Amino acid sequence: MEKIKEKYGSIIMIVAEILIGIIVLFKPEDFTKIVIIGLGIVITLIGIIFLIKYFKSDIIDAIKEKNLFKSLTLITAGLFCIINSNWFIVTFPLLTIIYGIIILITGLMKVQWAIDAIRLKIKKWYITAINAVLSITFAIIIIKNPFTTIAVLWKFIALILILQGILDILQITLSNKVVNKEENNDKEVKEIINVKEKTENKPLNKKEK
Repeated sequence: MEKIKEKYGSIIMIVAEILIGIIVLFKPEDFTKIVIIGLGIVITLIGIIFLIKYFKSDIIDAIKEKNLFKSLTLITAGLFCIINSNWFIVTFPLLTIIYGIIILITGLMKVQWAIDAIRLKIKKWYITAINAVLSITFAIIIIKNPFTTIAVLWKFIALILILQGILDILQITLSNKVVNKEENNDKEVKEIINVKEKTENKPLNKKEK
């Protein structure tokens, strides 16, 4: 049951990634502003909750939990997002470098998944390999940023989100096959061990006198 929840949770996240990519492709700046302001509101509300918790808690517990510090930090960050949403758009090239590093790390992780699939003799291992190569390639392009305008960079990142989302769905399907194969191999090994133990522990028949 937990595996099913995890699987569908991942698929929902990937579908959201694809939708974000489509929206960013057509209205990048408007969408970014909405997301940043929405995030700012959520962070501010969490900060207010910590503030209420601070004043409702016992003074000793309040000192230990540092809820006032957490509250002020979150409220400040939240209000900054709400008031200065344009700052994130101006610093977009810097933020894309961070995004590129994240994609690079993910790509390197997918390299291991591809090699694992080859070692397990999964037929469609090449899907993971392609996904890994594309992730690393996209990451290098984003970090290098050879684009002449930010508008082109926006569109490129939007296309990456869409393509990565599609490949990640295929990746999940392949990963499930890998897990199932591993479980089957474990069962086979356990069955062989059980048969061997039963054979070794079987008492020898005594010859009748």
